[in-house]
Amino acid sequence: MLKKVLPLMAGVSFILGLAFNASAAESGITDKLLTHLLNQQLNKPLVEVDGIPWPAGTYGIRISPAGAASIDSIASSVEISLPLQTQINGKINQDLGFTKVEMDCKSNFNHIGKIKLTPTFSGQNVTFVSQVSLPIPPVNADCGGVTFPVQDALMQMVAANK
Repeated sequence: MLKKVLPLMAGVSFILGLAFNASAAESGITDKLLTHLLNQQLNKPLVEVDGIPWPAGTYGIRISPAGAASIDSIASSVEISLPLQTQINGKINQDLGFTKVEMDCKSNFNHIGKIKLTPTFSGQNVTFVSQVSLPIPPVNADCGGVTFPVQDALMQMVAANK
């Protein structure tokens, strides 16, 4: 997700300097301006991939905005919060030796993603350190009426792809 969201932020990075140089009275309007610009860019899925192999078959994932982003800035950083809807579809295709198992699985859930950007200014250049928080709620996959928890597997996937 980070690889998809940071290019969106690049389009509004020229304004980020305002958020750090604004007085307390101005920061409210700066946050509103940044939020408005960001939300204009968030009208399509952030991540959409299909056919990813995993030990039991293949899966696809689609992460889309589930509402408006919010931005909160302080003197040293900007935090972006974004409600997300995640849809996962998978296919289990396993040969157990004595039988072959083929099942379609799906899972849908909502959560809040956060990115904290801390800039460093050097002349005309701005560089960012980012911290990504993508908590995964307790969630189950439904595989043809059989459900099982997938929170741990999803947390491992997020950690591996940050």
